[in-house]
This record gives sequence, structure tokens and C-alpha cells, in this order.
Amino acid sequence: MVFAHLLVQTNGSLLETAPDELWDALSKVKATLWITPYPTGLDYGKLAGIAEDRGVRTIVSGGLAHDERGNGYFLNTPIDSSGPYDPTESFVACLTGGCCMQLLGGRIYPCSKGALLGVLNRRFGTKLKHEPDDYLELSDIRDVQEIERFRRTFKPMCRYCAHELATRIPWARSQHEIREWLSPQAFDR
Repeated sequence: MVFAHLLVQTNGSLLETAPDELWDALSKVKATLWITPYPTGLDYGKLAGIAEDRGVRTIVSGGLAHDERGNGYFLNTPIDSSGPYDPTESFVACLTGGCCMQLLGGRIYPCSKGALLGVLNRRFGTKLKHEPDDYLELSDIRDVQEIERFRRTFKPMCRYCAHELATRIPWARSQHEIREWLSPQAFDR
């Protein structure tokens, strides 16, 4: 028998309006809710209290890294829409692939960038492509070993991530500009 502990990570922005089904499911499987704070004005203590009232173990930690002056920043790995990178090397270089899986539209993706390729295509007219090996359909998962195998292997979409061009960017709300996502080289083509 395989035992696994489910850790669900969120920025907390939708927790106050989360449906009962979410709380019931998290409580039933004894999942831990990991809330990562950002300087958005949310009351993270209140959010942790809501979770605890619903019987869900909660951790509030992580958040922004800080530079030597105390300014918050993110590490941004841009996407190169031509997909020139070796997927295996890209997966090995990735800080989130396989350890911060994303659930979107009934599918599990290995990372947030992978889950959002369709959003980028709709918003900016890019033509980033998913292949069947890039995700797992929730309805097709037979056992936890299948998720574990998926989590530990590179995906075709890893070809888009330009890890050597990763930079620290200061904390700021998105301006909804394509330059927040694509590598500078993508604009030279």
C-alpha cells in the first residue's frame, strides 16, 4: 500500500469564497493547505483561521525572496515560443517542475507555466502547444504511482523554458504585457 500526503499550495486569493466541496475534500484526505503570502493586503491569519475552522491543516510560509535591500522579488524564467531548448535539460534546471504541479481544467500539469500555455495563446496570440504527455487527465489516473511517474519526468513543453535567461524581477502586479512572459530573444525573431 502506498501512502501519500497531499500538500495544496495557494496564494490564498480565492479562499474566502472557496466552495464547501473544496474544504470537504481537503479535510477528507487530510491534505495540508500551504498559503504563500504576497504583499497584496490579504489577511493571511484570517485565511488560516477559515481553513482551521473547516478542519484543514494550514501552513502560512514562503512568499517573496528578498534582495540585500529588503526588496521583494520573484525569479522569472521566460518562455521562448520557438521551443529551442532540450526538454530533459530544461526539466533538470527547473525549480518548480514536478514539485509544484498545477491543476487546471481537469488536468494536472508539472508546473504553472505549463498549465498557462493556453492562457498565453488566448491573451497574446502565441502558438505554444501542449502535447498529450504534457499533462495528466484527472479522470484517467489509476493510482498514485502514475502521478509519481508523471511528476519525475520531463515533458515536451519543457522545450519552451529559457532557464539560462532567468532573472530576478521586483515584486509588482502584472501589467498584462507579453514581455512579462516571453524571453527577449522571442522579440528578435
